[in-house]
Amino acid sequence: MASKSSPIGASAQLATLVQHNSSIFLGLPGAVYRAHTGLFVALAAAAVFAFLLWRTSLGYEIRAVGQSQRAARYAGISVRRTLVVSMLIAGGFAGLAGAVQIAGVDHNLTDQYFTDTTGFDAIAVALLGLNSAVGIILSAILFGALHAGGSTMQSDAGVSGNLVYVLQALILFSIAANFLRGFRLRLTPPGRVPETPAADAMSAAVAQETDTGLADDDKGTA
Repeated sequence: MASKSSPIGASAQLATLVQHNSSIFLGLPGAVYRAHTGLFVALAAAAVFAFLLWRTSLGYEIRAVGQSQRAARYAGISVRRTLVVSMLIAGGFAGLAGAVQIAGVDHNLTDQYFTDTTGFDAIAVALLGLNSAVGIILSAILFGALHAGGSTMQSDAGVSGNLVYVLQALILFSIAANFLRGFRLRLTPPGRVPETPAADAMSAAVAQETDTGLADDDKGTA
């Protein structure tokens, strides 16, 4: 039997968007709907995420480190500090999601959270959303519809609920294929040492000075 904590107070619970005493709503009893005002908290969190990532210097540093840690380091960005701050922010959003789940649906803490896979679904949602707040909202709706529809298909149509996981896997494979399309593998010729960004900059400077010198020589000869 699952262990449960004491239920939270009624004043701390989030109100449902569809009253459970409603007889029929969209063809179904109101008690089957679990949508609550935590949806507005999620939308506000998405807005904060978008502002933080695209309108602040910290967001620029996070995006720079995500694109290339080496390039960010040469640009003077502290990669270690940015990674730690990113994990702290992600942990805050995850904690907010858990609080909304308890306040809006479960109303108590159970040991099922230790085996819950919602966190892995969140990774897939973020990948499918391509780091866009609007994309993340749409992909979250898609995954939520898949989970809700999976249980309904199993009870009403006799279709296995595992079909949902197959669809999620196909989505992840399509995301991975999209990333692989844009990924270019650079092979270093045998015996050649890979160049660093500093070496590239030095080579460019030498080439520029050489071109300038040749141009001056041509002018002097003329």
